[in-house]
Amino acid sequence: MTATQEIPPAAPATRRNERRAAGVAFGAHALHDGYTDLIYVLLPIWQAEFGLGYAALGLLKTVFSGTLAAFQVPAGILAERAGAAAVLAAGTALAGLGYCLAGASSGIIFLVAALFIGGLGASTQHPLASSLIARAFAGSRSFKALGTYNFSGDIGKMTLPAAPRAS
Repeated sequence: MTATQEIPPAAPATRRNERRAAGVAFGAHALHDGYTDLIYVLLPIWQAEFGLGYAALGLLKTVFSGTLAAFQVPAGILAERAGAAAVLAAGTALAGLGYCLAGASSGIIFLVAALFIGGLGASTQHPLASSLIARAFAGSRSFKALGTYNFSGDIGKMTLPAAPRAS
């Protein structure tokens, strides 16, 4: 098939699988990227609450981001054994739990542990959700799907940190 030939339409079962993969991946990306950028809203609160300096705030951000980065490959390895959907769902729950624990933190040690837990959960999203998209969409259709997947993360970055908070 040359670049100028049209790609035949996908079968209904394929379309259903594409929609399912897209819904999971786009939702996970929006939520996880929103969680990741929510930390910027929380840093000044933690600074005031715990009397932290800028170096300590940077260390808090590093705990979350460093854990997120360090555990992406292990998340992929775990997904090969346990299934991508299960690991992604558990990671999303763990990331949410990490933020709940961070909100309940009464001290800096507990906050660091909560951010580690949140980063551990967040480490599942990029490798697993992007692989769901890559497997579900074939040929040139994957370009649009991956672009939309990336955009969904930006939506999460914009909406979750800006969402109203209860006082």
